[in-house]
This record gives sequence, structure tokens and C-alpha cells, in this order.
Amino acid sequence: MEYNTSSQLLEENEILGPTVTWIYLSVRTLQGLVAVVANLITIIVVYKYENLWENSTSRLVASLALADFFGGLGPFCALFRNIRLRTFSTTKIQDLICGLNIFVNLVASIGNAYNTLVITIDRYIYIIRPMKYFSIVTKDRVMAAVVIMWTVIILESVLLLVLGPDASVKVPCTMIAVVGKVGYLSLILQLIPVTFFIIVPLYVK
Repeated sequence: MEYNTSSQLLEENEILGPTVTWIYLSVRTLQGLVAVVANLITIIVVYKYENLWENSTSRLVASLALADFFGGLGPFCALFRNIRLRTFSTTKIQDLICGLNIFVNLVASIGNAYNTLVITIDRYIYIIRPMKYFSIVTKDRVMAAVVIMWTVIILESVLLLVLGPDASVKVPCTMIAVVGKVGYLSLILQLIPVTFFIIVPLYVK
């Protein structure tokens, strides 16, 4: 996969200028650091304390924190990309860095959407079936849902990364290139699990 990274770096400098670009990346990296630390603490706390780990909703919150953790890694990948793309002239290394940057952002965005949806369904079941909630939403079912969900997230991210990106766009080293090339496929992949998770609660009795 070729990303045409040199043109992207030129485009960024023309739009923002080198100084503003680095200030922007520094601020984003600081935000990413806060997100990484905060979500990592959330995951550790839920896993460490048994009363939280035994709670199904807490496990879903920890899963959402994992998705946000990847989101916090995004700015670090962007900073690393800008540093290394100016350091390495080898196309394969540049493509590897760009691929990592896109993959992390795909996992973060898709994971955040799916986790938010599952938590919403969990709360929906709690509201419409409060007396049967704990018999419906068991720990085993929650863990199975989390495992299936993350399997779909990883597979979808890898598939979109393999099929994309479109090197003809001005910012090929971002998710814009992937969405621009396989937008319809991305929409279909999003709708399949979303439809499943929406239909299932309707038949909860």
C-alpha cells in the first residue's frame, strides 16, 4: 500500500505552517496522554476491585475505556508519523507507520461506536425489564458480547486497512483515505452489527 506521504507533509505545512503544525501536534499529544492515563486507570480499577468486575455494566465501561485508550494513542501515532516520515526515506517504513496510524484510529472510532451502542442496550434492558435484568444480562453473556464485539472491531479495522487507503487523496495517511475509498463497505460493515444489537433487545422477554 502506497500512501504518498511526502505530498501529505507538504500539504500540512502549506495549510498550517511548520510551527503551527508542531504546536497543534504537541497539544493533541498532551490530550492523548490524558486520555491514555485516565482510561488505563479506569480499566485497572474495574479489573482490580472484585465488586466492580462482578458488575456487568462495569465490564462494559471497561471495554469502552479500552476503545478510548486507543483513541488516546492516536495523537501519539500522528506525532510519531510526522517525526519519522521526515526521518525515513524508505517507502516501506513510511507505509508501516501510516498503516499503524490508520489502524489505531479505526479501532478507536469503531470500538467507541460499538461499545456505546452495547452500553445503551444494556441500560435499555435494565429499564424495560428491571426485575429480570440480572437473569438476562449475566456475566457470561456480557463477556461473550465483549469478546464478539472486539473480534468484529479488529476484523473490520483490518479489512478496511487492507482494502484502503486511497493514495490519490491529499491526506492519504489518515482515515479520510480509507473512508473515501471503501465508504460504502464501511457503512455496510457498520450496519450489520448495529442492526443485530438493535433487534436483539426487542425480543428480550
